[in-house]
Amino acid sequence: MTTSNVDFSKMPANGRRATFEATLETLHEKCGGRPVNIVEIGTSRNTIPAAMLADGWSTRVWAWYAAAVGGAVTTVDVAETSMASARVICADYHHCVTFVVADGADWLTHYGSPIDLLYMDGPGDSAFHLACIAALVERPKFILFDDVCPTSEWKAGGSDDPLGTKAKTAIPRLLSGGYQLLWHERFTIHPPSGDRPQGQALLCDMKG
Repeated sequence: MTTSNVDFSKMPANGRRATFEATLETLHEKCGGRPVNIVEIGTSRNTIPAAMLADGWSTRVWAWYAAAVGGAVTTVDVAETSMASARVICADYHHCVTFVVADGADWLTHYGSPIDLLYMDGPGDSAFHLACIAALVERPKFILFDDVCPTSEWKAGGSDDPLGTKAKTAIPRLLSGGYQLLWHERFTIHPPSGDRPQGQALLCDMKG
């Protein structure tokens, strides 16, 4: 198995540095630096640098890491305009990124390759995120959710925690199905985004 050393201080600028770095460091440690397969549902949609703070520009971060370890990224979004922006943002990494215009849940139904990291950053609809999880053919080793800001620990099998987030039904389902919550972190974006939850949560498959 080929492994790679990665200097995380050289990660491209983004709006979620602490959580993205923690996620990739965990992925790197658990996968031994081998080539990984990263799937992103909901792509980077705005090329204006100032938008990076709110939108995160995750696609470029995953692509940077994939390029470093010889891996691959697939980013999926239903909006062609968003995908066009992602192509610009990831201009230096087209060799390791596949850009797919499709509904994330529909696409996952037909995707059978092993996934090392699934990043869920789709529309603010808990039903969509639950549908994506239900559509998975393979169990991802890690799943990172954006826009979650829990007030308490999730309980396995429960869905009544007042999260008000995209993942309020998907995360309890995963926890009841053998995933473990590794961490959830809050962050502040500028300008503030009103009532939108500001944080991320990383889960790990304990059955894999």
